[in-house]
Amino acid sequence: MSIVVTMCFIPEQFAALEGRKAGKMRPADTQRAQTTAQRAWNNQQTGRPVQSTEPLTYRNIWPAAWGTGPSSAQIEIVVQTRALTRVYGKQAAVQDFNLTVGRGQVFGLLGPRGAGKTTLLRMLLKLIRPTSGEVLLFGQPLATQAERLLPRIGALIERPSFQPYLNGYDNLLTLGACTGGVTSRRIEETLQAVGLAGRGRERYSTYTPSMRQRLAIGAALLTDPELIILDEPCNDLDPASIADLRNLLRRLASLGKTIILASRTLDELREICARIGIIRWGRLIAEGTAEEILHPTVRWAVEISNPEKVRQLLQDIEAIEAIKVEAGRVIIDSPGIRGQNIIYFLACHDLWPDSVQKLESDLEQAYIQLTRREGRR
Repeated sequence: MSIVVTMCFIPEQFAALEGRKAGKMRPADTQRAQTTAQRAWNNQQTGRPVQSTEPLTYRNIWPAAWGTGPSSAQIEIVVQTRALTRVYGKQAAVQDFNLTVGRGQVFGLLGPRGAGKTTLLRMLLKLIRPTSGEVLLFGQPLATQAERLLPRIGALIERPSFQPYLNGYDNLLTLGACTGGVTSRRIEETLQAVGLAGRGRERYSTYTPSMRQRLAIGAALLTDPELIILDEPCNDLDPASIADLRNLLRRLASLGKTIILASRTLDELREICARIGIIRWGRLIAEGTAEEILHPTVRWAVEISNPEKVRQLLQDIEAIEAIKVEAGRVIIDSPGIRGQNIIYFLACHDLWPDSVQKLESDLEQAYIQLTRREGRR
């Protein structure tokens, strides 16, 4: 997807570089810049105007496909951690972790192996105790109210142990007998929800890895929990199963379920999560919507007949972090420059781009930059 810009104004960075002030530009320059912007718009068939940035509110981060969502005044905080820390010996697996997730939100926890994701999730389930800090679930302290709170949670942490000689239905039946209150109808509904409606009577040992992961997700959903915690839920799933899981989680969120997903896969979280937190060495180093996290890696592609000249012209501008010529286009990385800045600057130098496109942001690149920045601290 690409975005073509139609507006023009004078960026301070470029004006300073040229020794010009915003109020002293020649009318002819402005007219030529506007002409360039219109030309770029006409030459891009799939573009759309850049929309103004609105202040971040709950409604901004609520996916439009899920409806209007609750108002901010109605949001119930389901998960909250305060300075949560877990230390093993001299090594902190989780450090001063502060997290808030509201009802109906899908929150993604992104980090490499060993970043502290599973340790954090285990503390949310009281499988391990924090060294310091506090976990609040549904507004109540987990440390003292675990017996009341844990039955309201369904979780998949790593891979559960199923009996290989039982079929899928009987494995869930056995699990339901331990938790209590699970009917045969609920088991059938769960098998249908995870795509195993016609395979529930087959022995577990005959299941493919994808089917086994589906059953594990079903086990987390069996008691119709209010809070769902899934650690690497897409492991072993084929593409069709991943798409089915996304649709299922969206449906559950629309019903008011709160979902926390942990993953090492970037695009997996971006497709489903309203908010993403990046964890590195046990610390939350970034949190926000995918777009907010990606903002520092805004990338523009300029199609022009003389790209090398443009690269040389722009390479010394402080606001530009990186610039290169790739496949005949000038690729510009900058968190602070907008497309209309580029159009205006080039127009003032009698350079006429065929198009200026905002490239699809690279979440992996953003993650690498954030983790590198954290590593330098």
